[in-house]
Amino acid sequence: MTSGDATAEPAAPTLSELLSGLRPGTITVFAGDTDVPVAEPVICDPTDISVARAGDIVLAVGATLASREMAGLIRRAAGTGVCAVVVATEEPPTQELIDVATEAGVALMTVPADVAWGRLYALLRTATSGRLSPDAGSGVPAGDLFRLADAIAAMVGGPVTIEDPRSVVLAYSTGDEYIDEPRRQAILGRRVADHWQQRYRESGIFRHLATSDDPIMLPGTDELRPRLVVGVRAAGEMLGSIWVSEADRPFDTAAHTALASAARLTALHLLRHRETEDLDRRRRADALTELLDRGQVDAGVLSLEPGQGLTVVAVEPQGVEGPDAVAVLQRLGDLVAVTCEAAIPGSASVATRSLVYALLPDGAGVRAQAVVPQLLERIKGSLHRPVLIGVGGRVTSISDVPRSRTEADLVLRALAEDEQDRRWAHIEELRAQTVLLRLKDLAAVDPHLVDGPLLTLVEHDTSKDSSYIDTLRAYLASFGDVTVAAASLNVHPNTFRYRLRRLVEISGIDLDDPQQRLVAELQLYFLS
Repeated sequence: MTSGDATAEPAAPTLSELLSGLRPGTITVFAGDTDVPVAEPVICDPTDISVARAGDIVLAVGATLASREMAGLIRRAAGTGVCAVVVATEEPPTQELIDVATEAGVALMTVPADVAWGRLYALLRTATSGRLSPDAGSGVPAGDLFRLADAIAAMVGGPVTIEDPRSVVLAYSTGDEYIDEPRRQAILGRRVADHWQQRYRESGIFRHLATSDDPIMLPGTDELRPRLVVGVRAAGEMLGSIWVSEADRPFDTAAHTALASAARLTALHLLRHRETEDLDRRRRADALTELLDRGQVDAGVLSLEPGQGLTVVAVEPQGVEGPDAVAVLQRLGDLVAVTCEAAIPGSASVATRSLVYALLPDGAGVRAQAVVPQLLERIKGSLHRPVLIGVGGRVTSISDVPRSRTEADLVLRALAEDEQDRRWAHIEELRAQTVLLRLKDLAAVDPHLVDGPLLTLVEHDTSKDSSYIDTLRAYLASFGDVTVAAASLNVHPNTFRYRLRRLVEISGIDLDDPQQRLVAELQLYFLS
């Protein structure tokens, strides 16, 4: 593709050309002529399609395939020259409905019932703009971002990176041009460094990329070559950006024009890429959730090797409530995914309602504990919110992954009560605390575990306003040293001895029996 070709406006695509550029299975055609020019998609109420014009694709949100209603919608669409009607359903249309669509000359198409209408609209609108057919002179299959980056580098004249709205590097050109250190670090780390993101945010560059289709020139610095940058947008939505480093000569007007044209072409590629990535991410997230819950998984989805060491890491943001929680968890999930996958290839992560889990396989001798400090530093620099990180035990069987997950959850609970205010810990560092938490959970389910002498003391303290529970707790905590125990309660040792004799008389507990002392101490913990 040349810069001269980039300004040409090819004819609008036909419906069949548009469909060929979508991921297979996105839209299924059941009837109608697809060899017709397409105008643009319109979202319509099935009862009112008056906004649709000739050649439009009607996205019939809320419509069903009930024959009578749908037949009427198809006939009304034909009357306005609409080329296609799209319905979200898991059921195929009846033959009667297919015959109606065929006779009316309207393509009847379906999409999966859980379709994101806004995303489908953006994808179709970008594809139907005419200039943006999947192979509009580039020879690059839709969604192949690395080949697209190479094509843009040839068009504009410099090394290219294609990034998503979070500054994650999706693809980069593979030529042998000189690259500066910031570009090298972005490619190796799969995202733009935090301090550069902060600089672009403060200077308003990100705001420009999100709101304008015009390329912008960024001056160079001692470590950064000049950049020609443009936002990639579709239907008003920010999809990403293209960054082109200056090579052996400054960018001219033709380079600006070529990059603006490339941005329009890249929009379709990014929509196709995101559609595929979203599907893959959802499959991996579902597979990981199944693995964490039940210890069962299609190993091919997560690329797990038999006998491979696996560790579950749980990350929980602190002090996040209300509407902010969803956005914070999404951002946290992105940080965990990027950091863990960069450190240990094959890592997987999933965000739940309150925390993020990562499954870390052993890789190149790197264990989960080595990744956590790096993860904490990344979160501190980007999220600006405190988090707790619990690391479960290493397992070598897929069926044991839920155990590692349970241990990571228990570590989080133990950290929340930790007097040392640690931000992260491995299960072996807090094994005793987590065992007590599990016993406490058991007592919550079976209240009879606190029956016996201790319950008698509790009832006596409640009715008589005595303090025998505090006396027993101090005695056990001081390992039977009356002097130390009395000092902890600020009473005379003789007073403490009297209270100790009385609590034995009232409850019947034998403090010389090690088993009774152990049970009493556990029951006191259950009541705390």
